[in-house]
Amino acid sequence: MCRASRAGPPPKCDPLALRPCAPVVIYGARPSGECCAKLREQMPCLCRYRKNPDLGRYINSREGRRIAARCRVRELRC
Repeated sequence: MCRASRAGPPPKCDPLALRPCAPVVIYGARPSGECCAKLREQMPCLCRYRKNPDLGRYINSREGRRIAARCRVRELRC
């Protein structure tokens, strides 16, 4: 199970919250601050998304790894 490092209630798992990251996946744009913030907010949910056939292809893609690296998000340990 992936867990966030900060205390507080867990975020609501909503893959649509990652919409600010769509231009990175679709157009190869640089991740915005909003994209990185949403990615960090949804970190506890990414393992669940990764196992979903529709969402996992984006998270496991080259672009997904590039977003994580640019946003300085640690590698998933699911």
